[in-house]
Formats: sequence, structure tokens, C-alpha cells
Amino acid sequence: MLQNKHAFTLAEVLIALTIIGVIAVMTIPNLVNSANDSEYFAGYKKALAIGSAAIEQQILDSKYTTIQARQDANNASNFKNFAKYFNVSKQCFNNNNNECWDATGEKLYANSQPTQASPAFIDSSGMAWSLYSPTENIILVDINAFKGPNHYGKDRWYFVPINKDGVREGTNGYNGDAVSMAPYNPSNDGTGGEAKDITSYSAAWCQHPPCKIRSGLLK
Repeated sequence: MLQNKHAFTLAEVLIALTIIGVIAVMTIPNLVNSANDSEYFAGYKKALAIGSAAIEQQILDSKYTTIQARQDANNASNFKNFAKYFNVSKQCFNNNNNECWDATGEKLYANSQPTQASPAFIDSSGMAWSLYSPTENIILVDINAFKGPNHYGKDRWYFVPINKDGVREGTNGYNGDAVSMAPYNPSNDGTGGEAKDITSYSAAWCQHPPCKIRSGLLK
């Protein structure tokens, strides 16, 4: 004897598809954001590793001039020598920062930095590097150059040269030549130790919080 087989009605199919659609809308953006964050943090760690290796070799080669203050004319020449330790695909040292650094992306400190006069370059891996200003020793990196989102704490990060005590070189009251490079956070600037995450909005340093300056390296 043939058994009766239950078939789904059109209404049941539509309800099921609606539920699947709602679940997708709720979960897919989180999955995409998580994947993007993983990419950003991996690039951040890579930038710190290769940047630190470059500046440490620069110091060993006596191609780094010790500075006495954070604002120092030697910062520009130090950065240009820093670039020599990369395979550079594009160099922007002649008031043409925007040709290496996307000026339409986020800027720092009252939307003013970097400026056209800030030296910059793009390395062969596609990372863009820029000095914060022509005279101040903050090194910026954008791990994917002109590709978005160009936000600090995402694909853009900042570093400073540090002495053996982990203090930013040129800090008043501290002596000691630079020995490496470390992530920068103005909240503990000049105190040494590990930089902290920025968890709330900062027009100067983190416009899309959180900026996981410390915890991003632990991902």
C-alpha cells in the first residue's frame, strides 16, 4: 500500500527561507568583520616585526642619528634612511606625501597629520609608511596602502623609536639612544612599558574605537 508523503507547503518554504535570511543578516556581517580584523591584526604584527628589524639594523649600521627632542630636524633624515632597509616600490620625499599615503583616509591630531611635507614610501609588500610630520618621530603605517578603510586601529597604526627602557626617544628627562621601535599610545607616552588599547573615541588618535594597540598584537 502506498504511504502518504508529507510535502512542504509554499507557506512553510517561505517561512523557512525567511528564518534563514534573518540568521544570515545577523551573522554574516559579524563573520566578515571578524575576518577583516584578523587580516588587520596580522598586518599590524607584520609591520611591527619588519619595522623593528629595519630600525634596529639601521642603528647597528650607524645610519640613525640620536635625537634630543621629539621635534627634531633629524627625524626626517632618520626616516629616509629607515626606508633604505625596505624594498621600496614608490618613494615620496619631495612634498608629495599623498602619492604614497592616501590623504582621503583618516588623519591624526585635529585632522592635520601627516602633511604633504611628511616623507613617505610604499614597500614591495604593499605597505605604506609615513612620518607623522617632517620633524616628529612618530612612524605611521598603512598595511594595505590605498585600499580601505584607512582607519587607525584597523589598517593604520603608529610606532615610535624607543630606548632600552621602552621610553620614546626624545622624551624630556630620559637619556638613552634608540634601540628599537614600539607601538605608540599617547595615553602612556613617555612612561615606557607596553602601549595600551584606546577604547573610546579620540578625535586625535582613534576615530573608530576600539584601537587595539596592545591586544591586537595578541590576536
